[in-house]
Amino acid sequence: MEQRKLHVFFRRVSTVNQDLEMQITADAPFREKLLPEEIHVIDEFAVSANKKSTEERPEMLKLISLIKQDKVSTVYAFDRTRLFRNYYDGMEFQDVCRKHDVSHVYTSSGQGHLQATDSTFLEGVLLMFSNIEGQNIARRTNEVQRRCPPKKLGYTKVSETKQYVKSLDNRESVHSYFDALQNVLTVEDLSHTLKIFRKKFSRTDEQLLKVSQDPFYASYDLHQGEVHLPYVESYLTLEEFKNLQSKLEPLRNEYVEQIQQLKKQNVIEPLCGYCQQPMRYRINKLNGTAYYSCSRKHPKVCISIADMQGSIKTALTEIINKLDGKLMLKQSQQQIKQIRQTVEKELQSMEREIEGIRRELLYQEDYQSNWNQHPKYKKITQLQEEKNKLLQDLHEREQSLQENKQIAMQLNKYLSEYLEENSSLLALMFIEHIFVYRDIVDFEVAKFDYLQDINEELTYLGGEAI
Repeated sequence: MEQRKLHVFFRRVSTVNQDLEMQITADAPFREKLLPEEIHVIDEFAVSANKKSTEERPEMLKLISLIKQDKVSTVYAFDRTRLFRNYYDGMEFQDVCRKHDVSHVYTSSGQGHLQATDSTFLEGVLLMFSNIEGQNIARRTNEVQRRCPPKKLGYTKVSETKQYVKSLDNRESVHSYFDALQNVLTVEDLSHTLKIFRKKFSRTDEQLLKVSQDPFYASYDLHQGEVHLPYVESYLTLEEFKNLQSKLEPLRNEYVEQIQQLKKQNVIEPLCGYCQQPMRYRINKLNGTAYYSCSRKHPKVCISIADMQGSIKTALTEIINKLDGKLMLKQSQQQIKQIRQTVEKELQSMEREIEGIRRELLYQEDYQSNWNQHPKYKKITQLQEEKNKLLQDLHEREQSLQENKQIAMQLNKYLSEYLEENSSLLALMFIEHIFVYRDIVDFEVAKFDYLQDINEELTYLGGEAI
């Protein structure tokens, strides 16, 4: 008996705060007309069709898989936007449905949404409008965040009047921050200012820089044109804000660039030994001096970038000295021996098979002009090719063994020289984690067979002032 095809009811909401009730209510009359075994429901929660492609939507991929298996008769959705907002993804889905004879029903028909059609052109146009609508939603969301944020440093939002008034708790500090920025002339000045207000506001440098270039504090949205926000109490005038941006922009860019360069010097992010959390990257002055620190509910822990790099180099030196090249070579030789034995057995088996086929051909009664097309001759050719390939593989592996011998002889010398050139790569290879305590740095070294008898305690004589 042929299995009934499914009627799939697909529902989607974009955020965790939304529910499916409206879509469930809308498709109820259609479900009531079907047998229970014909109904298949797919619910997609908190998935934005604006932001995620088809490949990033597991529930949509399930639906497409069912369609490609010819298990689906009809797909029901509240409207086109519940399936897709991206025009190209939507058109690809339409093509799959047409190839597998799957129809669509939109349960919101009669509420301003056009029912599904057989016209590729019309469906394409409607999908295009869905795409535009999706982009408008994203645009409106960003616009709301710019003009009516739920929270803003230095402001209190009055629910009754929808006004943003200066916060009693930190309005003086925000005023002081913008006043200090007006006096910034160099990158060093900017660094010093950020350090002062980082503590006052409990914000990162990146967050403080965003505040410095946010026109909301001048009661404006400058994303497209000059839109005045009369419900926002301003900290500075629009002219003052524009003048500040002209002066700060090159300094901000230089500051961010120098931070990125300093961060690149240390490829492994250290963890605090007390709370096991990543340590925060800090900068005193932009003259190459930077450090990591942590003070999450425990005494403050600090280590300078210079001391971090010095301790890493000390640990890597010890690791290199304890690498056992002879053990590596011994294991390589054992592996080659096992491979050679396996290959020799396979070669002997092939030789016996070739010899057997030759005997059969030797006693054939009739000579044939196209003898080389005989299946048994072809089999001999195939076996010879397989033999040659096995021998070639064995030769390459034995060549690798010779290279391993050379590496084993030069291992420590080579790595020691490489340590001077690129310690970052070696750190990624050999070090799993770095834990920083007040007096010691603890390294968790990657486990592998060639590292023998490494010292558990190493002394690094550093101590750069922070």
